[in-house]
Amino acid sequence: MTHTAQGSTIELSEGGLTVRIAADRGASLLSMTKRTLSGDEVSIITRAVAGEDERLKPPCFVMAPWTNRVKDAAFTFKGVRHQLRASSADGSAIHGDVRSRAFAILDRSPISARLRFDSTQHENVNFPWAFACEVRYEIEERARALRVDVAIQNTDTSEFPCGCGLHPYFARFDSQRRSKRVRIRAGVGTRYPSRANIPVGEPGTDGLTRAIRAGMFAGGGGAVDDVFAGFDGRAYITGESRVTISASPEHGHLVVYVPKNAKGDDEPFIAVEPVTMVNDGFNLYSRGERNTGVCVLKPGEWLRTWTRFEVVWTEGGVVGCGGHFKHGARGSMATFLFKTEPGEFSFADLRNAKGPSVWDGVSNAAANGFLRRVKVGDEVLIYHTGDEKAVVGLATVTGGPREDPKRPGVTAKGETKFVVVELKAVKPAGTPMTLAMIKQDKRLAELPLLKQSRLSVMEIDASAAKIIKQACGLMKA
Repeated sequence: MTHTAQGSTIELSEGGLTVRIAADRGASLLSMTKRTLSGDEVSIITRAVAGEDERLKPPCFVMAPWTNRVKDAAFTFKGVRHQLRASSADGSAIHGDVRSRAFAILDRSPISARLRFDSTQHENVNFPWAFACEVRYEIEERARALRVDVAIQNTDTSEFPCGCGLHPYFARFDSQRRSKRVRIRAGVGTRYPSRANIPVGEPGTDGLTRAIRAGMFAGGGGAVDDVFAGFDGRAYITGESRVTISASPEHGHLVVYVPKNAKGDDEPFIAVEPVTMVNDGFNLYSRGERNTGVCVLKPGEWLRTWTRFEVVWTEGGVVGCGGHFKHGARGSMATFLFKTEPGEFSFADLRNAKGPSVWDGVSNAAANGFLRRVKVGDEVLIYHTGDEKAVVGLATVTGGPREDPKRPGVTAKGETKFVVVELKAVKPAGTPMTLAMIKQDKRLAELPLLKQSRLSVMEIDASAAKIIKQACGLMKA
């Protein structure tokens, strides 16, 4: 069912985490707040400008079908020159086309919403080809995280270049002490030298890159508006709260924006933007530059991405992943065991996949409960059922729990009924550990595989995981 987006604001809420989305303003995020243990509402994503109209300047917006700037609002693709409308004072076309467009609401629940923009249904679209953009928001991880899926589909009859990303803002200063700045830490490799925000050379490592990698960058000194290559999908913004940004592998670049106003004073906000492509990527791609992140889609193909903003409880406030967890939540990497029938989907199939694979089909309520606990970066031991009955390999989680698109719906508590995750193979077992071997090892007597044999997904404690990985040759003894 499709709902009109005209004048609509969607509110999602679960466990003290509240999200507001403007369907008629580019499916932009108007606010993301978290209630602390003391009952205060903390703005997680915000421009921190008093009295500012959040609908005109939303705290987070979608960039598609390109990100950041296209120099002179023109580019060449397959020998044809394409002229866009300039949308920035410097004459460039900036931040894509969809940020102010009305999106149709495809479906929603108390904790999720999916929206779609179809360029063929709108006038004066600033892109030469027909495309669709879908955006999905979901509160997950027991109300500790917001996941945002952004996807572009080629609905034209010829292929085209594209990219996408998010532009989230965060408060630059401590609300009580303006002199205290937030710190930014991110897994970036190199920075592009640029002029007027357009890359002018090969990326390299410098002092700013090293400071951001070490978490020592606090935005002092001059303004920063730079794009970094080699982004590993993790960034942290630490101030009164700490927010962890996790992004799918398609996001090979990160833009860090720390601005000053016309008077030379620090603006009250910063932006940390996970993006798939480098600034002016279309022109760099047309010149044969490598690693631009530009994706060329054939008719009917999709570019699918996800980004997560994670916040968890801690006494006296909120803090992102890696901080101290309360109320039985966990802060360190966990290990899970996933069962699969090798005739349907084997570890070899996982290894041979070109990218992360969706792990779906989990119907048991208890198994789904474990699947909801899975986090990006967790380890997964893959267990073959049937005749093999053995742990055969190790995988890693690349995409946290989200609604199974094949089985949408919510429980009576408003939770997504069935979830899926994304996995990527890490290493096959040198010596598969069979069920018989597991039963013979007295140290594994309490393993859920033996105690709850019908579960297809289960969490394994660190000591049991170590024993199994050593037996399989997946780690040194």
